[in-house]
Amino acid sequence: MGSLEGAIMTGFICRLCSKMNHCVIHMYGEEGRRLKLVSRIREYLPVKIEPNDPLPKTICRQCIYRLQCHHRLMRQITLARKRLSKKILERQLVQMETVQERVHVFQREGTPPPNNYNTHPSDSRPIQSDYLTSQIERSPSQIVSDTEQAIQSILNNNA
Repeated sequence: MGSLEGAIMTGFICRLCSKMNHCVIHMYGEEGRRLKLVSRIREYLPVKIEPNDPLPKTICRQCIYRLQCHHRLMRQITLARKRLSKKILERQLVQMETVQERVHVFQREGTPPPNNYNTHPSDSRPIQSDYLTSQIERSPSQIVSDTEQAIQSILNNNA
C-alpha cells in the first residue's frame, strides 16, 4: 500500500480513525452524499469538516458502519422519547379532565360536595372542595407524580 503520505495523497486513509484502508468512501462523492456522511459527522461527532481543509476526505467502511449505527440509535432514542412524552401528556390530560369535571359539578351545584359525593383518587376518603381547588392549582407533572406514588402505595399495601 505504501507510505502514510502516499495513503493521504491517494485517499486510502480514513478521516475518522486515521487507519489506512484499501476500501474507503469519499465523503463528498456520490456514495458519500447518498449516505449523508458529512451531515451525520457534523451532527454526531466533534469533528469539523470542510471541503477545502487539508485532511483526508475519505472514510473507511468500519467507521461508516459505526456512524450509521449511531444514527439509528439516535433515531430510536428520539422516537422513544416522543412516544413516552405523548403517553405522559395523555395521562396528564386525563387527570386534568377528571379534576375539571369534578370542579364543574361543584360549580354547577354551587355548594361543596357532601361527604359521600365522591372519593379521593388514591383511597376512599371523602373529597373536600379545598382538595379540588388544590388540584387545579397543581401542575400536571405534580399530579402525575402524586398519582404514581399513590398507585405504588396501594400496590405495596396489597402485596
